[in-house]
Amino acid sequence: MKRLFIPLLILLIATPLIAATPFTSPVKRVILDAGHGGEDPGAVGSLSKEKEITLAVTKLLAKELTEGGLEVMLTRESDTFLSLEERVSIASGENPGVGHSLLFVSIHANSSTSPQAQGFEVLIKKSGHWVHFLEATSSDWQIGRYATATASQLNTALNRQNLLLATAVNHSIARYYPEMSNRGVKEQDVWVLNGSKNPSVLVEIGFISNPLEEKLMLEGGWQAKMASAIAEGLFDYISGY
Repeated sequence: MKRLFIPLLILLIATPLIAATPFTSPVKRVILDAGHGGEDPGAVGSLSKEKEITLAVTKLLAKELTEGGLEVMLTRESDTFLSLEERVSIASGENPGVGHSLLFVSIHANSSTSPQAQGFEVLIKKSGHWVHFLEATSSDWQIGRYATATASQLNTALNRQNLLLATAVNHSIARYYPEMSNRGVKEQDVWVLNGSKNPSVLVEIGFISNPLEEKLMLEGGWQAKMASAIAEGLFDYISGY
């Protein structure tokens, strides 16, 4: 298993804890985002399209989380197109409820020009990206939720929770798939992660451009196992409070 990149470890160890932020409240709801859809196929393999694999895994994941007692919302439930702006609006505009937190998880399949590229990875936004929690158009619940801390405190706390969430998911997938290459937790400039005001990760479950991994990702048993791995990682994160 590969180690986390040093800057991420430093962030996790050195970041001071914030006593009270919205992100440490009990998680009640998870927003699941199946990557691509409709006119946007995502990465295309020799046997499948990314949008098909992501939706299948996302639906299985939703079932696991619901059975575990969480409320689940899907950005899409069928082969429909959603713009990045619409996904961000859902991720940041959903009210978690007083005294609760929510998570945003986006499911994708990776691709490369090299058919040898393989493995899974978990992405989080870059820690230097500043999330604007309050704007002129903020609703009353957002004002009540985010006005209790400074913008700096909120961004510091969100970065920490992103990393804790990504680490939990990464470790869980590694336990379920010890044979897969673990590409680790990475900070990346991703639109849906940059726009989320809640702890968020993007999971790249494998490479559709790798013939072996694409074939595996099309198997129902493999998809169910990946859904279980991600779900267990989310529950591990939640139980860490």
